[in-house]
Amino acid sequence: MKGRGKLLFSLLSLLLVVLITAPLWVLPVVGAILPGNSHENDYTAAIVDKYDRLNGVKGKKIVFVGGSSLPFGLKCELIESELPDYTAVDFGLYASLGTVVMMDLSLSGISEGDIVILAPETDPQLYSDFFTPRLFRTAIGDRTDLLASLSPARRRKTALAYYPVLFDRLRERNDLPVPDSETYARSSLNEYGDMALTRKRNQMPDGFDASKTVTLNVLLDRGFFDEVNAYAKKVREKGATLLFWFPPINEAAVRFSDKEATRFAKELADALDCPILGDVRDTVYEPGYFYDTNYHLNDDGAVMHTATTIKKIKDYLGLDPTVAFYVPPAPEYGYSGEITTDGTFLFQGPSSDGEAYALYGVEDGVRAALTDVTIPATYNGLPVRDILSECFMGCKNMTSLTIPESVIALGSDVFVGCGKLTAIKLKGTSPFGLPDEDAFMGASPSLKIYYPRTAGNAYTGGYTWPNYQSLLAPYDP
Repeated sequence: MKGRGKLLFSLLSLLLVVLITAPLWVLPVVGAILPGNSHENDYTAAIVDKYDRLNGVKGKKIVFVGGSSLPFGLKCELIESELPDYTAVDFGLYASLGTVVMMDLSLSGISEGDIVILAPETDPQLYSDFFTPRLFRTAIGDRTDLLASLSPARRRKTALAYYPVLFDRLRERNDLPVPDSETYARSSLNEYGDMALTRKRNQMPDGFDASKTVTLNVLLDRGFFDEVNAYAKKVREKGATLLFWFPPINEAAVRFSDKEATRFAKELADALDCPILGDVRDTVYEPGYFYDTNYHLNDDGAVMHTATTIKKIKDYLGLDPTVAFYVPPAPEYGYSGEITTDGTFLFQGPSSDGEAYALYGVEDGVRAALTDVTIPATYNGLPVRDILSECFMGCKNMTSLTIPESVIALGSDVFVGCGKLTAIKLKGTSPFGLPDEDAFMGASPSLKIYYPRTAGNAYTGGYTWPNYQSLLAPYDP
């Protein structure tokens, strides 16, 4: 009996060891058995590339740490041309990973003489100790060595996410990888970690995302400042310098006054144990410089923000704060043409680039009669590219909507008052831009959004679309 008890104790101990160590060895095995079930092409998987580059660069570095406003807003090649004594490292990726995780990971590659610039988006989520263990565990894939760089508390939380991630990999084993042509894909970033995809104009129908306006009085999280100050101490211990900086902010999304900005600057200076490069107003730019969110810049915007950042760094270093490269003006964007009709739909355009129309709304006389609706892909020989805000507001009998592949952006409050809308069918394999929050507010609680199965996990693994994952379902075209 005694021997049987010892055997049971040994078996239970062995099982406990297996369960504890499983996150370190089972996923690589599963990944080898099910190679088609990998998220290795996802945008977030670029964290591995950024980590490797940061740890592989020799000599003095300028390391930018934060969210996705960094890859969309920096041109590291220009930074190196203006500050040739440093190698520029873009260590920003995805807000939902969390600022604190990026700080944790960056410490492994920081060394003496480096300048570290922490520039989180001015959003309560980023100015906090928020992070998503499950997303991080999915992003690193089989690279379990990155777990060692996390704080002990975040490492424990990530370990708890192991089994949900394993289940996801088994459940999604038949999904296709994100196509390389997608904006939000690992392959969209260049060797610096900057966004390499060409981004010519502001894609947001209203010029900004109305669901994510920028206020400052919600950013004073004491716990976050404690995290930053602890990080600053570790950076100094490595012989490097931490500077705090701001992301690009869409002027149209600003909801703070000069007085509030001045007060915020003082509160930051009192709370942070590191120098602040400038003022939050320094990085407020015209809407024409932005791309698909209030923090993501287009190509011209990235040049503008890079120039602003370089000037601030040079000023901090006591150098001449001018730049030698040309900073372009903000591109035109949006729709200023007259509103016309095809008898059912209202259109505005052509667009400022002359290449498309926007769906503006629905004729009042047919609004109540619409049930199964298909948006035309073209109007007057040009593609219908954007669905403007409040477009279908009050279409109370609309039950289904088909959106053509030509559409690349959806405005805010499009479906308010569409309580019978239970099905949206998407024709395109590339996810179009959405408001960050409440994009489908006003539709039926039982709404389902159907996307082509041939899109793989482009929707479920994209940028804003995962916020609506519970609504998504694939269909066979």
